[in-house]
Amino acid sequence: MALKETLEPRESSCTSAQEFAALAREALADPKDKEYARYLLDQGESAAQMPPYYVAVAECALELDDQEFAMGIYEQAEEMCFDAMEFAAVGHSLRGHTL
Repeated sequence: MALKETLEPRESSCTSAQEFAALAREALADPKDKEYARYLLDQGESAAQMPPYYVAVAECALELDDQEFAMGIYEQAEEMCFDAMEFAAVGHSLRGHTL
């Protein structure tokens, strides 16, 4: 069940972008609560510190059908990349989720 009332108590235990993204995915299950899912993704974006965290938020934003928001998150992930493997991971996610 993806109702905000069901998920909201678990929100306070989220400490990472990936946890917020996972909870947002649950909010997108039937019945969908897109508004709450977007709120959770905003929280995830604020908590993100490394490229994989941004990628988790971006991938969920694509599931939300918010391509503009997702692309902005992918850009942030790219800006945080320090080595080729991180760039490759961001590119792999983009290719796998946007083509």
